[in-house]
Amino acid sequence: MKRKWFVLLFAMLLSMVLLLAACSGEETDSDGDDTSTDDGESEADDAADDVGDNVLVMNNGQEPTSLDPPIGNDEYSYTILNNTGEGLTRLAQDEAVPEPAMAEDWDVSDDGLTYTFYIRDGVEWSNGEPVTAHDFEYSFKRLADPDTASGAAQHSYWIAGAEAFNAGEGDEEDVQVTAIDEQTLEVVMENPTDFFPSITAMPQLFPVHQETVEDDANWQEASIRS
Repeated sequence: MKRKWFVLLFAMLLSMVLLLAACSGEETDSDGDDTSTDDGESEADDAADDVGDNVLVMNNGQEPTSLDPPIGNDEYSYTILNNTGEGLTRLAQDEAVPEPAMAEDWDVSDDGLTYTFYIRDGVEWSNGEPVTAHDFEYSFKRLADPDTASGAAQHSYWIAGAEAFNAGEGDEEDVQVTAIDEQTLEVVMENPTDFFPSITAMPQLFPVHQETVEDDANWQEASIRS
């Protein structure tokens, strides 16, 4: 008799567990209402379908501070920037080593001070204009510019003249970043820095479109709203 009651009790408990598991698997909104559609898609899926092509839909935790690379110096901004842009290099997925991104290749001088990056063909801004070495020269110097007031300006200090410029003790022309031509960028280090190609993978050193930045002081706010 005791065994019969034990089996019955076990069966009841198992039924309750299965029922709770089934209930927890239903998608509900904050009011407890089911948010799934008849075909099993959630409202988030529907939203993603409605926005069209070339739109990133993701749960970012909270809004980014800024999509201006030198200003958005936090993980929420970095997440968006890393998913929508890139720098001269990127870090490999399986190992934190630099690999080509906007730069298809680069050279370093024998003394370890001068890096020459070669911008790959076919890289364009969203307005169709080509991304050039001049964009990187402008962006690297803008990171160091004290008027930019970047909380990440120290990431430019590897470049000769950048720290003095940021401290107000030097000029922009002293920052040793030069677009040799449309697709060739030369960067001179303050000291030999063999990890500099990894530094260029950081969002703070992503390029920005100079005309857009200079024409609209609130361009990054517009990019967040859009």
